[in-house]
Amino acid sequence: AVSVKMLSETPRAFSNLEVRVAGTLRNEVHNYFRDRPNLFLIDQDGYKIHVAPWLRMEILPHKGDSGPPTLSQFLDQQVELTGALAPVQDAIPWMFYVHRAEIVR
Repeated sequence: AVSVKMLSETPRAFSNLEVRVAGTLRNEVHNYFRDRPNLFLIDQDGYKIHVAPWLRMEILPHKGDSGPPTLSQFLDQQVELTGALAPVQDAIPWMFYVHRAEIVR
């Protein structure tokens, strides 16, 4: 596993390589219901990387079962993400694309 600090300080070294990284997933938006998700993985020292949404925020409840996972289940949780950091052209220079995610208990 690599640290959030390593990914944030030397993103080119990890460009398009599959890595595992742990931290707290946060959605930094002004209005949770109106704004598009603006996800970051943050470590205990405040280093952070931008994370692309990989699930829907929420879904309508299913009868009798919990349904598929949603982003809201992962927010403000300690998580371990497996994925790849890739350059983006816009205002966000690097984005982490999640291939697999789990909540760390």
